[in-house]
Amino acid sequence: MKKSVTWLGIGILIMGGILIVILYKGDSDDMVSNDNEDDTEFNIEEYRKKLKEKGQLISKEKVNQKFNPKKIINKNINNVQLQLEEISENGSKKFNLIVENITEDTQILHFGTSQRYDYEIYNRDNELVYHYSEGKSFLQVIEEIELKPEERLNYEITIPTLDPGEYTLVASLVAKHYGGQRQIIQFKVN
Repeated sequence: MKKSVTWLGIGILIMGGILIVILYKGDSDDMVSNDNEDDTEFNIEEYRKKLKEKGQLISKEKVNQKFNPKKIINKNINNVQLQLEEISENGSKKFNLIVENITEDTQILHFGTSQRYDYEIYNRDNELVYHYSEGKSFLQVIEEIELKPEERLNYEITIPTLDPGEYTLVASLVAKHYGGQRQIIQFKVN
């Protein structure tokens, strides 16, 4: 009795599968919903734009992140202040890039490589004459630095040998969420 009921169930499943195939045989367009009715190519950028507008696109930085309530990622670059001060010594031009937490909360600086800052030097005609990170490789090291309220970090920038003249130094921090802030200072080389 159990065997016949089992075989009857298997038969019904097979017949149902065959019936579904027969009913839906034809164009695959009938089975797939497509907003694009004509034969134009699928544009992935337009599709991503639509998803982003609907709030359904998740940025890659949010994928596979572990939740840690003690760690707050603050996306406000105004929570840290950058300063440049000249510290020339022995004829070479040097600057300190000072990163200061100006809030009452601890700021967490996220770095994806061993690079902590970047800078560019422009001549009097606003032509780029030197870019610190160009042509360099940095270690692929993920590091987080906690910056307590009013705490400072100092990064020494040594200017390469330049022809005499007036220059502009543009320095920035490369920490995630803080890289949009730049500090600018003009200097002379004699």
